[in-house]
Amino acid sequence: MKRIISGKPIPNWIKEYDDSKLKDDARALNYIIDDKDKNLQYVGYHKIPQDDAQIDNYWGSSQNPVLHKRQDQKNPNLTFTIVHSGDVQECLQYERDILKKAEKNGELWGGENRKYYNIHPGFDANEPNDEAVERIHQNILDEKYLIVRKTINQIGKIPFYQSRTVETFEDKVRRIRQRIDDAANTNDCDEIICLKGNSEVDDENIDGNHTFTAAKRSKYGKYLDHMEIPYEEWYGLSELDKRYLCHLLNNHNDKVTTSNTEEDAVDYLIDEDKLGNSITSTRVKTRLQKMGFDSTETSKVITKANKIIAKNRNNQAGKVLINYEDETNYQKLLKRKELLTTDNSFCVIKKSGAIKIGRTAITEWQKEENEDKSIMYILVHHTDDTLKDGWDNRESDLQQQELDMFKCHYGDIIIQEMTPIFRPKKIKK
Repeated sequence: MKRIISGKPIPNWIKEYDDSKLKDDARALNYIIDDKDKNLQYVGYHKIPQDDAQIDNYWGSSQNPVLHKRQDQKNPNLTFTIVHSGDVQECLQYERDILKKAEKNGELWGGENRKYYNIHPGFDANEPNDEAVERIHQNILDEKYLIVRKTINQIGKIPFYQSRTVETFEDKVRRIRQRIDDAANTNDCDEIICLKGNSEVDDENIDGNHTFTAAKRSKYGKYLDHMEIPYEEWYGLSELDKRYLCHLLNNHNDKVTTSNTEEDAVDYLIDEDKLGNSITSTRVKTRLQKMGFDSTETSKVITKANKIIAKNRNNQAGKVLINYEDETNYQKLLKRKELLTTDNSFCVIKKSGAIKIGRTAITEWQKEENEDKSIMYILVHHTDDTLKDGWDNRESDLQQQELDMFKCHYGDIIIQEMTPIFRPKKIKK
């Protein structure tokens, strides 16, 4: 779609406007605000509204106050040129390439060879933005963003981003409220952290829900500090990056805040998997550790997440793993064992992931009731979906390799998988 400018005049600060490179089917665009007098430029990215009836009133998202002053001056020599258009990822990367090169050459606002009003180098289009998230997190800790004293009602109109398994912990709210009541004010409360929007993106609070709830319940909770992260700082973050930032603000080992829980970490890993990312990658493990989980806890939550991911995958395929450890199905397991037990054979039940062929053979064949038999069946069943996946992908082959190498003088060993493995998923009507 072409930019609709009839609903709102081109701002007075734009001396020349050029959209000749805007494609009709573009989903996003890149633009340059060129300050001819100062020999400085601002490179920007904009996602185009897809409603043809919507007026696109966007004219930039720079948070540089010097550029703002230039735009407020009478007849500044500034031009607005659309230099590229296409899909969203393409335009994000276009901006990133220009600004990364500028950063390398010291041409950003804080560089020695300043050529751009841009303060930061933008965001990679396809990669998790760990560097950007951790920079923003450190800036929050260092209180580098604007802090505004706002009323509870003003803050309440801004939605809170939900990254936690549990929205509020009542004991935490009660403790904060008690401290507010004791002090008869909210002066010592932590700031509410907010991602500031622009003309098309709404503001969003990402931290401080417990503080806000406690203040709202106290008769002294009239105002709170509101830390506002400029749109230019965070606009390229994915939903997963935003969750990572929220979890950093709730470090698992931080005793002052309500820590990330094990369930929070598992939910986060499931979302990583949904995006096609390996939850055992170094990047993901590093994120968990920065969220406050040590190596043992990290391994534990990865194991839990893998079980849920495998189960969800099977459920989506319309099947549910049969658990032969519950009372009803265990009787079926015993019945199968009986069928495999004859005058010449015996059967041992084993869970996948816990089969020791050599040890089992020695232990079981030394039993008096088995010593004259020439065949041992190992009946394998699976207690969760990850074990079934592991059996199909590697363990069954490894067990067969071990069996081929194991010289058993007692008799023959046959490994058999308990069936049926799955039952059809019941569809709710």
